[in-house]
Amino acid sequence: MSQFDFGTIDPFVVDGVQLADMLNNWRTAMISWHRGPTRPPYVVPGMMWINDAAGPTGWIVNVYLSPTIGDVAIFTYNTTTGAVSISAATGGSFSAAILLAQAAANPSVQWNATGNPIDAKNWRMTQNGTGALVLSSFNDAGVLQQSITFNRDGSITRSPSLGAVVAGGGNSSNSVGVDNPITFPTVIYGNSGGWLNLTNGRYTPPAGRYSVQCTNGMQAPSGGNGTWTLVVRKNGVRVPLVGANGSGSASFSINLTMGIWVDANGTDYFEFCANPAALPMSPQGGMFTAFPI
Repeated sequence: MSQFDFGTIDPFVVDGVQLADMLNNWRTAMISWHRGPTRPPYVVPGMMWINDAAGPTGWIVNVYLSPTIGDVAIFTYNTTTGAVSISAATGGSFSAAILLAQAAANPSVQWNATGNPIDAKNWRMTQNGTGALVLSSFNDAGVLQQSITFNRDGSITRSPSLGAVVAGGGNSSNSVGVDNPITFPTVIYGNSGGWLNLTNGRYTPPAGRYSVQCTNGMQAPSGGNGTWTLVVRKNGVRVPLVGANGSGSASFSINLTMGIWVDANGTDYFEFCANPAALPMSPQGGMFTAFPI
């Protein structure tokens, strides 16, 4: 804490030693912006001071305006990392004729609506190396969801498409009479928002309508004919009256393709499953695609 006020100095009472001590304390208060965990008792309208009550990661620079308004937070300093941010503690704003984001490469401005739902808080505007302006949305983990690029020639590019995924692999268990979820561990295109879970095969896109499709192969057992069904489930439940069925002789590769249009609310998930009808069959690989429509 470095706050001090020497009040009114009486030259007939205060000697030189006492005066020097007062001035030294006042100097420290002045050059430290009257830093302390509470507002200085000697504050006057227009005075700036630093509130360090939050510790070294959250120094707040305030300006005291009046007894009615009180303090208005201007900046927040993190003395550990060196980060400085405009404070929104009082809902204030920072304005100028032109607000400048300047850097040698990729200058950016970011918006973060902390009260928004999960993965719906962050937008960022960046000027890239070609001089184009890129407007991007990010999830809470900082992963790119989608972006729109405004090019210098006036053209506009959107990439990647929101919810777009192309992935390969087609792995699954082969339990008979069971819907075995098919996983696609290799991303070929998209999935910037992590909509397709590469471990369990669940596709959870943002709210909207999508075309999803699966092509997958199963090999019939060497000891006899094989039959299997390709189905799609929404939130763990089969979509009624939707499926593809195929059969083949011993060791024959049975490839099936099925597509469907789905409506998603942002938390719905979809998955394709392989269901062998008789003897266990061997997965032969496949592909998953999904695009907004």
